[in-house]
Parts: sequence; C-alpha cells; structure tokens
Amino acid sequence: MKMFFTMLLVKPIIFIMNLLGFSATNLPGNICLKIFPDILAHFKMPKYVIFVTGTNGKTLSAITISHIFREKGMTVVNNNEGSNLDSGLISKLIKNSTFTGKIKADAAVLEVDEDATAKMCNILKPSHLMITNIYRDSISRNAHPEFVLRKLRKVPGDVCLVLNGDDALSGMLGTDENRKIFYTVDKAPDRDDKCENLICDIRTCPVCHMPIKYEYIQFHHIGKFHCEHCGFEMPEGDVQAGDIDYEKRTFVLREKDGKTTEFPFSTGNLYEVYNNTAIAALCLDLGFDGKFISDSIKSLSSTGGRYKEDVANDTAIISMVGKSQNPISCSQSFAKAKMIDGKKVIIIAINDRVYGGHDHNEDTSWFYDTDFEFLVSDDVLQYIVVGHRMYDVALRLVMAGADEDKILLTPEYDLSAAKMVDYDAVKGGSILYFFEVYFREWSVKMKEALLAEAKAHEKH
Repeated sequence: MKMFFTMLLVKPIIFIMNLLGFSATNLPGNICLKIFPDILAHFKMPKYVIFVTGTNGKTLSAITISHIFREKGMTVVNNNEGSNLDSGLISKLIKNSTFTGKIKADAAVLEVDEDATAKMCNILKPSHLMITNIYRDSISRNAHPEFVLRKLRKVPGDVCLVLNGDDALSGMLGTDENRKIFYTVDKAPDRDDKCENLICDIRTCPVCHMPIKYEYIQFHHIGKFHCEHCGFEMPEGDVQAGDIDYEKRTFVLREKDGKTTEFPFSTGNLYEVYNNTAIAALCLDLGFDGKFISDSIKSLSSTGGRYKEDVANDTAIISMVGKSQNPISCSQSFAKAKMIDGKKVIIIAINDRVYGGHDHNEDTSWFYDTDFEFLVSDDVLQYIVVGHRMYDVALRLVMAGADEDKILLTPEYDLSAAKMVDYDAVKGGSILYFFEVYFREWSVKMKEALLAEAKAHEKH
C-alpha cells in the first residue's frame, strides 16, 4: 500500500517536470527516499537485471547493452541520463513501473556508480555485474583506485562478475562464491612494455607487493604482467580480442570454443576495444550470438556517441567527450589527437564543472595527471581553449611542450571559438574538439557552428 501511495505522489511530479522541460532524474528519487527510504527493495524487477560499473566507460557500455537487447526485440529500462546513484535509479524505475512497482520491461540495464554498486546489488539482485575498469577519479570522490576497490569488494556472492582480465584491480574482485567471466585484449600493434601515460597505478604485485614485469601495457595500468617473485598473473580471458586494425577500426573476438567474430570499434581508440569485448562477454553468457552482438554494436555506432566525425571544406571535424576532473577519461580522449596525422586545430572546452555542469571545483591538480602531451605536435596550427579555467589549461599545454604563440583563449561558453579557427590553413586536415560530458547540449551547437563556418570557407 505504501508503494502505491508513493507512486501516486511521485509519478505526477515526474510528469509535470517533464512537461516543463526538466529531466526529473534525481528530485523524484530524493522525494521517495524521504517518504519511503527502502522503496528500491519493493520494485518487482524484470527477468534480466544487468549492472554496469567502473571508473570509465559505464554509460556508453550500458547504452550499448540496452541497444543489443532492443535489437533482440526486448523492452529495456536504461538510465542513459547517467543518474547512477540511488535517487537517480529510483526516478528511472518509477518512470517505467506500474503503481504497484512492477517494472514495465523485459530487462533493466543500469549504470551504477561505483560507490553505490555493492548496496544496489544487495537490493536489486542483478544476475550480472560488468566492471569496465578501476582508475583514479576526481579527488573529491574516488581519488585513489584502491579506495574504490574496497567499496566494490562487498558485492554479494550470487552475482556473476564480468571482469577485465587485463586490469588487476577490477580483475581481482569477487570471492570464490562469485561466478567470474574474464575478458582480455591481445597486445595492440603500437604498444610495448612501456607506459606512455603519466599515470600507471599498478607497478607492484597486488599479492606480494614486489615489482612486476609487464609483457605489454595498453594504457595506464591495463595490460599483461606477471610477478617474477611470487608468480602471480591474471587468468587467461574467457573471451579474448585480437587482430586489432586501427585503419579498418575492427578487431576479432575469440570465444572459448574457438569461434571468431569481427567486431567494430568506431572511435579507433583502444579503450573501445575493451568496452566492446566486455559487452560481448556479457551478452555471450546470456546466450546471444557473436555476430548478432557485433551487428548490433555496429548499428549503434553509426548513430554516433561520445565520438563523432563530420567533414566540411575537406576538413574532418571530430568531437570527443571527456569527464571533468577525470584524468583517465580525458587522457583517452586526447590520445585520439596523437593517432591523427596531418595538420590540426585543437579546441579544448574541458574545465572543472561538476554535478550537471552547475558547480565548480577549485581543484585543478587533475590537469597534471592528464596526458596533455598527446595534444602536442608540430602539426597543430592552433590550440583554442574555452572556459574560465583557460589560463590553467593554457599553462598545462605550455608545460606539455605546446607553442605558446599557437594558444588562443576565450573565456565564455559561447560560439566564439568557432570564429577563431583558421579554416583556410587547416583545410585538408582536422579540427579536434574536446568537451565536457556536462556540456553536451552546448557542444552540439558548437559543432553546428564549426560545420557552418567550415562550409562558408568552401566558397573562398
């Protein structure tokens, strides 16, 4: 009865907020927590309940899994807005439930914040928890990966864990009670045993704490290693990716029975190979066919995502999103610049916004954990830095080796950066535009402005 009356109160609030143009992602859930604190335990969940967590990659991975389910003809609840704490999950479930709390879908694929994962697993009882990786995050939340690791160790033993076998931090999660599926990625063509990133959080054995030896490092601490002192190494992957082709943007997935399937990774970045391999490992365990999974990912990739490329005036205009205050996310986006040959203009609209883009965080130390060095080359014609932290970003670029004379600054989140690009000089090359996840709506307008300006120069 309490569930019914809570729904009777909160559902109209969601309807009115949506009518007024608000997303209603957290407020309805917060109201529920005040009047019915244990409401989550009273939802009647669907047959399939899948959780996705990790420092980076969880939002797009959850969206992709949801898309695969829908391609199979299933209805899916997915918190694609990224509201992944208890209030956000409650709001999403209320939107998609009856007045008695029965979820109106065949599956719930939920991105869950690392801090809330163990608690939510105990309440909502997912069959699978997919963990993308564990890295350091913003100092105000999860600054050190071992801090995150301790929280995730409380996941109950009846959950099947899909683990990154190239990440010793997340790969060592779970107990003997948990069924575990490991996914791994073979050495990429351009990698070796040296870490090209500023940050590598595993340099000693997690068992005996002696120095470890990497056979190869893909990025940061992700790679294959062994301990010469105690012999510890991560297990072979149940699902493995290999034959990575950056030009074709494909890799080959190998299942345990030897079956192989070609998969896409549309961004051309290695971290997407890991995300898609994790998604494949999960969906294969649920009984989906490898080719069906690959085709579904390909159909979603064609609609865009956190990477988008357009062409105007014989110039590629590429947008990449990064999480503010997250050095790993931004470094992986910046790595794209390193892979693109030819002349470039780089626009950086990444500052320090948090919590939906409304608040600032004065800490900028994460800039110095971020690989701005990936953005520096003689091919770069201009660096255009946007936002109130423009001087901090400019300083970091200079410290990374950028030519100070190439750096242009604009303090406002308006469209002025589009006017500052030298379109004639960069013609035939690329304009790379990096923006914060909280500024997606503004970034769309910015992208439109860049395309319009580039097309205007076609007549010159």
